[in-house]
Amino acid sequence: MGYVEEEYVIRGVSTTFRHGEDSEIDVGPQAAYVTRILVRTPAQFDRFNGTAVVEWLDATDSVDTAHEWAYTQPELVRGGFAWAGVSVQRAGVMDGLKGWDAQRYSCLHHPGDEYSYDMFSQAGRAIRAILPGGSPAGGRNVEVGAPAHHLCQQN
Repeated sequence: MGYVEEEYVIRGVSTTFRHGEDSEIDVGPQAAYVTRILVRTPAQFDRFNGTAVVEWLDATDSVDTAHEWAYTQPELVRGGFAWAGVSVQRAGVMDGLKGWDAQRYSCLHHPGDEYSYDMFSQAGRAIRAILPGGSPAGGRNVEVGAPAHHLCQQN
């Protein structure tokens, strides 16, 4: 397809949000997390159109599944889009990835699904640091590690 696929580890602190009284949002506790982003980009920089599609990987049956990529891949590739899949559900991280390859994913940590929404939004911002010509993530404190054969190794 002329695309490159890389995995990245991202670390940050996520917050929970709940509906409070009078339809206000209550900010809940915070917790540290470490998860992964799977990124697919055109192998040739000049094919990249500058737009990334960020997908919440579905962890039904404790396996990360990229449903949207499966359906949109022909158009994304034809148009030169980047795609990023984010592991944000606890079952996909703690049971799926760590259960599949405990050594490779040893550093991953998911505090619970109530933190997933903030993790996903932080990952969306962090994608900028990963994409060709990207800029630092900025904003919240999210650290993006470099891609590596063993994701959790210290650089």
